[in-house]
Amino acid sequence: MLQENELVPFEAKLLLGERLLVLAPHPDDEALGCGGLVALHANAGKQVHVVVATDGSAADPSVDANTARTLRERETSLGLARLGVSRPAEFLGLPDRLLASNLDSLRATLREILLRQRPDLVAAPSPVELHPDHVVLARALFDVLHGDAALRSALPPGSVAFYEVGQPFQPNALVDITGVSEAKEAAIACHASQTGLRDYGRFIRGLNEFRTMTLGAEARVAEAFVVASFDELRTMPWSELCAFVLPRWQGRLEPDAAPEPNAPSLREEHNLAAEKQTAVINDLYREIERLNGIVNEVHRSRLWKLRESFGRLTGRG
Repeated sequence: MLQENELVPFEAKLLLGERLLVLAPHPDDEALGCGGLVALHANAGKQVHVVVATDGSAADPSVDANTARTLRERETSLGLARLGVSRPAEFLGLPDRLLASNLDSLRATLREILLRQRPDLVAAPSPVELHPDHVVLARALFDVLHGDAALRSALPPGSVAFYEVGQPFQPNALVDITGVSEAKEAAIACHASQTGLRDYGRFIRGLNEFRTMTLGAEARVAEAFVVASFDELRTMPWSELCAFVLPRWQGRLEPDAAPEPNAPSLREEHNLAAEKQTAVINDLYREIERLNGIVNEVHRSRLWKLRESFGRLTGRG
C-alpha cells in the first residue's frame, strides 16, 4: 500500500520562474486556473506574459460575438491589473470552441511565442480538462515542445505547470496562495460576464481551499499543478502525460480473480441452460408419446379384449 504523501504533496512548493508565460484557452482561465501563481510572480517582480487563445464569444449566445469579444478582453485586462500585471495580454482571437479546427495555426503561433518570450515556466491547462479548447491548447503546447528539436537549444531550461479549472487531477505541486487570494478573487470578479452565468468564483474558491487539506494550518488557499520539465515533455508520449495527470489510487486490496480461459459469458451461459432445458422437455414429450403408443397397442390386443369381456361378466369391467 502507498502512503498518502506518495500520492499527493504534503508541503507547499515555491513555483517561481524568471519569465512566466501563461496560456489561457479563454479570457478568465488565467485567473481561475493560476491567478494566484500569476500574482506571486507579479509581486516578486518577475516577468509575466499572458496569452489568451480564443475570443470567448460562445459563452453567452444572447450576446453578439463582436460585443462579447471586446467585453471579455476588457475584463481580462482589468483582472490582470488586480493580479499586479501591467503588461498587456496577447489575444490570439481564435473562435471560441473551435481550437481543434485551428490546431496547425495554433502550434505555429505557440512556437513563435515561445521563441519570442523564452519562458522558463509555462502555465497551461491540463490535458484532462473537460472543455475541448482546454485540451487542444494543452496538446498544441505539448506537440511544439515534443516534436520541435530546434526549440531545445533556443529555450532556457524550464517547466510546464499544468493547472486545473473544470477537472481536478493528481497534482505533484501545491502552491500556497493564501497571501494573494484576495487579489485572485478580485481578478475573477472582473469577469462579470462569466460569473453572472455561473458562480465560477465560488467553484474555484472551494477547489483551492480543498487543495490545502494536506498542507499546514497556515495555508488557507492553494493552487494545484502538475509540473513537468521541458526535457520530460520532449521524451514522453501524449498518452503517458495524460496518465501522469490522471488520479492514481491505492487500487483494490485483493486482485480480481483471473477469468478462466474461453469461459462463456453470462448471456452464453443463459442460452446453454435454456437449450438444455428444451432438450429435456423434448425428451419427456417423446417418452410420453412412446408410452401412449404402448397403451394403445395393449387396448387393441386380443388379451385386453378378453379381459374387458371377463370384467363385464364378473362385474369388474
